[in-house]
Amino acid sequence: MKVFLSWSGERSKSIATALREWLPLVINEVQPFMSSEIDAGARWQSEVSLELESTDFGIICVTSENQDKPWINFEAGALAKSVASGRVVPLAVNLTTAEIRNPLGQFQAQTLTKDGMLRVLLSLNSGAQRTMSQEFIEKSLEKWWPDLGSEIEKVQRNFDQGVSIKNPPRSDRDLLEDILTSVRSLVRQKQDDVGQKQDDVGQKQDYRRSQRSVAELLARYGEPTQTSRRTKPASRGRGGTDE
Repeated sequence: MKVFLSWSGERSKSIATALREWLPLVINEVQPFMSSEIDAGARWQSEVSLELESTDFGIICVTSENQDKPWINFEAGALAKSVASGRVVPLAVNLTTAEIRNPLGQFQAQTLTKDGMLRVLLSLNSGAQRTMSQEFIEKSLEKWWPDLGSEIEKVQRNFDQGVSIKNPPRSDRDLLEDILTSVRSLVRQKQDDVGQKQDDVGQKQDYRRSQRSVAELLARYGEPTQTSRRTKPASRGRGGTDE
């Protein structure tokens, strides 16, 4: 089972590297891949595209520093086209799942915790050719989690210094304002749609009214003849009398 590990930035790369070493210990069938494995001189984008085409599962290592970066969003979009949406999991490295913005936020994210990794492993197991029982996955996680947990702590310590000042955690107010902005956008779009429909209805009503007015005039004065339509007013002579 091929698993594509998407990363951008050094913190994200360090976590992806740790996952590449750890995942096969828990589920032997897993074959992780990350773009840093591509040989020097190879057509990098072509190699990544080939790996994406044969991928069964995608894990996106999302950090507060990289979630708006073009490349990680490109790989997320490519993964969404290559595999089922339920098999693309953004992994919240140093932020909460609620803080992951769209387009990454459209996927079901998990946190980089023991509980979060259990859900990732169960999802991986459900897509494997030879599935194992949940009890086996849980026992395997208990055995191997300390190795990954200690590596995660080391990575977070190395990168947290100074980052908290540059990227302060988002407050509840910020999150609520994002939700409010999204709701307002949806309301404006709905109002525009309704307004357009009302304009179309208004134009149709104006047309019907004009048609009725013409019909009333024709009924009162009759249909103009061809002669009356072409008749020009008579010209007047110099003295003001008709010639």
